[in-house]
Amino acid sequence: MATLLKRPTGVYAVQFYDATRTPKRKWVATSVRDHRSAEKMRRRWEVAYAEGRYDPWTQPAPEPGASDHRPRPRRSATLADARRQFLASRSHLALNTRLNYERVTGWFVDYTGSERSVGEVDARDIERWIGSLDVKPVTKANYVRHLRAWFRYCIQQRLRVSDPTEDVGLERVPRSFPKALRPEEVERVAAYAEAHCRNGRQRSSAWAAPFIRLGAETAMRRNELLHLTWDRVDLDAGHLTVACTDAFTTKSGAERRIPLSERAGAVLERLGPETSGLVLTGGNGPIAPRTCSGVVKRFAVAAGVPALTPHVLRHSCITWLVERGVPLPVVQRFAGHGSIDVTMRYAHVAPDTQADILRSALGESRGGNC
Repeated sequence: MATLLKRPTGVYAVQFYDATRTPKRKWVATSVRDHRSAEKMRRRWEVAYAEGRYDPWTQPAPEPGASDHRPRPRRSATLADARRQFLASRSHLALNTRLNYERVTGWFVDYTGSERSVGEVDARDIERWIGSLDVKPVTKANYVRHLRAWFRYCIQQRLRVSDPTEDVGLERVPRSFPKALRPEEVERVAAYAEAHCRNGRQRSSAWAAPFIRLGAETAMRRNELLHLTWDRVDLDAGHLTVACTDAFTTKSGAERRIPLSERAGAVLERLGPETSGLVLTGGNGPIAPRTCSGVVKRFAVAAGVPALTPHVLRHSCITWLVERGVPLPVVQRFAGHGSIDVTMRYAHVAPDTQADILRSALGESRGGNC
């Protein structure tokens, strides 16, 4: 996690925080007084830190703009050609993810011109397109995020030298942190579901309590849990594997191995283990995604925790890991995020502790150097 602070001198500094390091907080001066420039530096340094390319505790800060010194494009391509190549490179992703990339890049190409060179596009082109859309600011930011993935691919393929989305001016959208429940809230809903199913009133939903507990222990997405099979579970080795099958594709299109906590292992032990078949099943076999969401929501409301949903279980697990100081690249692999940028959205602190951390940091800034 990295935060930005303006020093009394007017120069911005970036603070990195890691509970496992000494000192826990490391300040790095940006040498700039402009907030926009400082924020761009913070974002680049944070990505480099998360990817293991920069350690602020032991290495000097990267030179401002150093990441912009890229080789010249080796070849040219039209927007239409670059889009086709990009979409082909994303063919392994889940269907909805591919469709989102197809739609957003297609709209931009239609607006800008399919025969225009991808290397000529700049931030003004993107801003003009975004400005022509009658959508909410948060939607515009989401569209720019999709274009960013495309242009970064073009840089990797030497079709461009820079990412024009970095200079796009967008209306500031209030940042909403992922919803994170407390472990006891999750267990309250699981226990409620377990009691009601055990008493026979909703026996066909006996899968709900194990689903809730596994979701909070593994950060697996709803459909990943519903498609988990026993041949992907190894209780002796203490892990399970999230994999693509003929019937299911993970969001990132990649396979990952998830270590099992004692609690997750205990849940799976009580369910089986079996040698094949789905881990979680309903009264009539596989559980439909909408049925899953509806049943979990109904139990959550009845137990007095209406914010709990299948995806909030995932959010909560990831947030707990980040708050406990697990390195972001480790969290990224555990959660199956396709980009470290997604994981960094969780790099925030709980509201109850934020004030103390800020007071401590401000106190250090008065008495020490960057």
